[in-house]
Amino acid sequence: MTSSYKIVARRSSVDSLLDASEIEELASEMEEWRDGMSGTSLESTEKYNAVDEAADTLRDTFTELESQIDDLRNLLDERTLKTEVQYVERELRYKRRSGPSRDVRVGNWISGIRAVLDYLTEAIKPDVTEVHTSIDSITSLTEDLEGIEFPGMYS
Repeated sequence: MTSSYKIVARRSSVDSLLDASEIEELASEMEEWRDGMSGTSLESTEKYNAVDEAADTLRDTFTELESQIDDLRNLLDERTLKTEVQYVERELRYKRRSGPSRDVRVGNWISGIRAVLDYLTEAIKPDVTEVHTSIDSITSLTEDLEGIEFPGMYS
C-alpha cells in the first residue's frame, strides 16, 4: 500500500520559518472542536479529554513559542534572517479536500524550525549565550509538540 504522503525537500529563509502561526492555527482548530463538544453528552468522553488536552498543550506551547521566537529573532542580524535553510516536509500525493493531517502539519512545522535551530547552532558562536538559550528553549517546546496525540475524528 502506498502512503498518502511523499517527502519533499524545501528551502526557506530563517525569518519565514521563525513563525509559529501554524501552531496557533492548530490550537484554534482544537479549541473549536472542544467547544463544539462542550455542554453535550460528549463532554464526559475520552475523546473530549484528548481534544481538550491537545488544545491546551497547543495553546500553551504557542504562547511560549511566540515569545521565544520573538526573542530569538531580535537577537539575529538581517543577513542571518535572510539565510535559506533546507528541510523536508510531508506533502499529500494527491489533492484532497481536507488537506494534511494535524500530525503531519505539526511534523512539517517542527522540520522547518529544527532546520533553523540546527543552522543557528552551527553558525552562531558558542559565546553568544542569549541565542543558544533561545535555541534550547525552542527545542524543548518542539519536543512538547511531538508528544501531542491528536484524536481521530471518528475514533
